[in-house]
Amino acid sequence: MSSVHGVRATLWMALVRFGRHDGEGPECVEAEGALLTALNRTNHRVALGDAAVYFIEGDPDTGRVIHFTACLGTYLTYVVYEAVGVTDASIVESATTVTQEVLSHL
Repeated sequence: MSSVHGVRATLWMALVRFGRHDGEGPECVEAEGALLTALNRTNHRVALGDAAVYFIEGDPDTGRVIHFTACLGTYLTYVVYEAVGVTDASIVESATTVTQEVLSHL
């Protein structure tokens, strides 16, 4: 967790590979439930990788949390970023940047 001038942030990120030990596997976008879209949230699609989606939850005053998933080939990235004192636009941009950076190294 990081805190500067009342702005607080926590970042968690995971990289998952769908497939077998020999490197062959299903495309991430074809794996059932891979994008972890929430049924009771407003999911937003993003033009990143083969497919990407995010949803935001929480209160702007006490902390917003973005759940951002993206597929590229057989890889899934999952970013959870919580921040207090930032706009929704900036939390989306931050999560997108982290995901884009990870995908650029695959």
